[in-house]
Amino acid sequence: MKGTTCCAIPEAMSRRNHWPYALKQGRKTVYIGETNDLEARAEEHQSDGKRFTRLEPLGRAMTKDSALRREEEALRAYRSRHHGRNPRYNATRHG
Repeated sequence: MKGTTCCAIPEAMSRRNHWPYALKQGRKTVYIGETNDLEARAEEHQSDGKRFTRLEPLGRAMTKDSALRREEEALRAYRSRHHGRNPRYNATRHG
């Protein structure tokens, strides 16, 4: 069939333009999240009043689904080292 593509991956899913990241205050992690714009997200956190010294990407750019999975893995790892608690600014169990 002309013009038909079998098994095409939706464009939004194939783009690697999301990063999982951690906000750090000194050596402490105070927030774990994911974004498609690191600079804008840092500015949002600052304007929300969050105190941090740097935003640290947790790896390189990936798809949104992969970034969400990596964020959840990072939160699970954090909780396992901190008696089940989330980082300071992650309000819910899922970040």
